[in-house]
Amino acid sequence: GVDSTGAVGTVERVGRAKGGACCGSAIAASAYVSNIHSGAAAKYGPLSDANDSICKKFFHSVDSNQDGSIDTAECSALLAKLTISLSAAEFETLYSELDTSGDGLISQSEFSAWFNRSKPADGNPQDAGAHQAKLTVDPTDAQQSFVGTMLLPHAERLEAAENKMVELPFALFDAQKGLMDHIVSAGAANVAGKGKIAVLGGIQINTPNEGDDAMEDYFLPLSMEVYDHRGNVIFDDNDHP
Repeated sequence: GVDSTGAVGTVERVGRAKGGACCGSAIAASAYVSNIHSGAAAKYGPLSDANDSICKKFFHSVDSNQDGSIDTAECSALLAKLTISLSAAEFETLYSELDTSGDGLISQSEFSAWFNRSKPADGNPQDAGAHQAKLTVDPTDAQQSFVGTMLLPHAERLEAAENKMVELPFALFDAQKGLMDHIVSAGAANVAGKGKIAVLGGIQINTPNEGDDAMEDYFLPLSMEVYDHRGNVIFDDNDHP
């Protein structure tokens, strides 16, 4: 969002005398990433009692043979149940992140460390995560976990930015662009015949929409590709300035 004074990260809202924070989820995720990058907090903080109970129940449901650990077969079964499809390399990366000891099995403590997520601090979204780098286990706010994880590879660029609020939507775009490329490549074979898939990507900029400073919201296009039914890029606007 951009308000009538040009400030990024806030916008005048209908029915409110003053502007309000915009993109709170992204801002909270940025604070989470900043704390991890600076070393001020670990990637996963301590579990609350409630979350610990949820985690243990989930762990035992995945541990099908009840031997106190999760192996690759049980992890694969969980992903299949959740209809999550990963390549062999992606699965290895995920499993390695959970199996921090490297013994080939995921223990209860390793699973708890990975599972832990909690909501960002209350108050100003720009202060979210100021004390601990945490995400959420609340299924009604699952997006927060996703956004924070996606932003982690862009931590250095965000910290180096002259204006983090300006750089943040571009970092999010790049993270989501990679995800969309993967989704299209994986699903292109489902397009009937010799159909094609067109993907337009960019940043939606919210602006004041009432009063003397009213203006139309703006979409900033950043990419345009066309894929064939095999997932091959047959048109890329970056090749056609």
